[in-house]
Amino acid sequence: AVVSTQSTWEGQIDVSYLSPDDNVDFFFMDHFDDASTLGSKWTKSQAKKEGTDETIAKYDGQWEVEALAKDALPGDTGLVLKSKAKHSAVAAKLKKPFKFDDRQLIVQYEIAFQNGQDCGGGYIKLLSESSGLDLRSVTDKTPYTIMFGPDKCGSDSKFHFIFRHVNPKTGEIEEKHCKK
Repeated sequence: AVVSTQSTWEGQIDVSYLSPDDNVDFFFMDHFDDASTLGSKWTKSQAKKEGTDETIAKYDGQWEVEALAKDALPGDTGLVLKSKAKHSAVAAKLKKPFKFDDRQLIVQYEIAFQNGQDCGGGYIKLLSESSGLDLRSVTDKTPYTIMFGPDKCGSDSKFHFIFRHVNPKTGEIEEKHCKK
């Protein structure tokens, strides 16, 4: 987000939000300034969680684009999960696949819990490249390469950073977890 400030004659500072440009060199960027991005760029999962009672198996959490509940800058909005205790996932494709060769991958995202965090995750998963990937079918089991962000249930609170890759010696998929 780009923020501009302007002093007023009373010494108060007005802060204005300016929507950033979507640089063509980025693999992905979204600042959620336009509510239509949900449903055009972003796809809500319509999957069902395996091994769960049918009455709660659906990924049917409700998503909206709206301003922060507290201390929002005028015009600055974000993706908000409106449902509690629901399975939910939303996904968007990169402009092109990222190849881990000689280039660095920089991922930045902001998370703000509108009413605190009770039980659930606020993490992001960078999905693994797959020719048959259907974003409407994304679940917790969908293969990813990187996962990071907060997760909490009860008094157990953690921050995930997981890197999944194919071990070049064994050919097996491994997960590397960052320790506290």
